[in-house]
Amino acid sequence: MLDFSPEKMLVIFLIVAVVLGPEKLPELSRKLGRAVGELRKLSGGFRDEMNKAVHEMSADPPSTDGSGSGGGGEITSGTPAAGRSDESSGS
Repeated sequence: MLDFSPEKMLVIFLIVAVVLGPEKLPELSRKLGRAVGELRKLSGGFRDEMNKAVHEMSADPPSTDGSGSGGGGEITSGTPAAGRSDESSGS
C-alpha cells in the first residue's frame, strides 16, 4: 500500500528539513520517535493478548468422552445441550 523506496524517503526528508529548518527538526524527530515507540508498545500488548487468548483456547480443548462431569461452567459445542437437538431429531 505505502511503497516507499529509499530514494523517495530521502526526498521527503530533504523537503521536510528545508521546510522546518534546523531549529524544529530535532523536536519533530523526538515527537516522531515517541509516537513510534508508543505504537510499538500498543501493538506488542495487543499481540501478547492475542497469543494468550489463542494459547488458552488450544490448552483447554472440550472434553468429548463425558468424563468431565465436574462442570466448570464452560459452554462448548460438545455439551449435552448442544447434543439434545441431534438426539430429538433422530427419534
